[in-house]
Amino acid sequence: MAAKRTSNDGFKLNQFTVKRKTGEREIYKFIGYNNEYSTIFVRSKNAHNQGIQLVDLKAGYKEQPHEIKHLNWIKDRIFSSAPIEIKPCRIITPPFKGSDIGNPGLDEYYNKEAKEWEILSGYYLCPTLSEIKIIADQFRKKQTERKKTYQSLTSYKQQIQREEFMAIDRFGENKFVGELEVEDEIQTNVLNIRDPYLKKWWLKENKLTASEHRFRIDQFTNHVVSHTNISEFDEPTARRIIRLIASLVRYEITFVNSARTWISDFGQPEYLTDSNDVSAVRELLKESPKLYTVKEAAIEVGCKDLNTVRSRLKKWGIPYNEIYKDVIHRIKKEFKNSKRRKELDEINKQRAKQ
Repeated sequence: MAAKRTSNDGFKLNQFTVKRKTGEREIYKFIGYNNEYSTIFVRSKNAHNQGIQLVDLKAGYKEQPHEIKHLNWIKDRIFSSAPIEIKPCRIITPPFKGSDIGNPGLDEYYNKEAKEWEILSGYYLCPTLSEIKIIADQFRKKQTERKKTYQSLTSYKQQIQREEFMAIDRFGENKFVGELEVEDEIQTNVLNIRDPYLKKWWLKENKLTASEHRFRIDQFTNHVVSHTNISEFDEPTARRIIRLIASLVRYEITFVNSARTWISDFGQPEYLTDSNDVSAVRELLKESPKLYTVKEAAIEVGCKDLNTVRSRLKKWGIPYNEIYKDVIHRIKKEFKNSKRRKELDEINKQRAKQ
């Protein structure tokens, strides 16, 4: 049996909005879920019953060198209410890189050192030419400050604290901070200027403050802890798995009861072809007032022209997927008044001729 909507979801079908990464915005009526909670049953704006398949977050972890397993998700507690909105979302910032094309040698170095979560993120950020100039100015300023600090030390302190003023350049060599080049910062974030700059840009692009981003990460972490078996792992492994899962997030679902969950993707709405899905939707719709298609509405009111019904709905601002019994009565009343009006006009015409 398909999952039922809760009584709190209301008498009529709830409306929810879908926003895709491409910027497209779609509005549906929520019907319910399939038994696995992997498909949302909806009624489209054209009053067709359809299914939207959800793509779950499935980050694998290696229990043995060649054995990959997945976390066990507890989904029935997540989908306890109707969805309000599905919208694009990223939990963590993408990986940062020095250039889009760059030196082939550096690209090979980057690919070799790339972590699993970076690959799963699907994209990376790199500074533009104008941003490189800004980063370069900040790098030179910080480099100068570090050199002055080092030179202000006594010879003895310079010897024992020299390692604090050393850093690895883009070629993997350990150098004194004064010997570093701007390109070292651009490629490896050696003085920690490039990454904070790109992160600030990313937060602004996603309309987040640093505290809001931190709250989102905490919220997602708590969600994973409460809806998976991740507590069975040691802390370092659990942190690595959470980061892997977070890198897969592409969309956030918000529900009527204020709960939320995250998915990696969802499909286009498709007509229901599986007999089990058709039966499930039929059962779910029994709990709601009957919804009529435009054709069914025309039959109910005794109108042969579907466009006549459509024009009334457009005039009143009623979507095709919201034709309930009260709308049928309203159309009938409109047609009755219209018919009576024609009869009166005909009588007046006859009187005018006499």
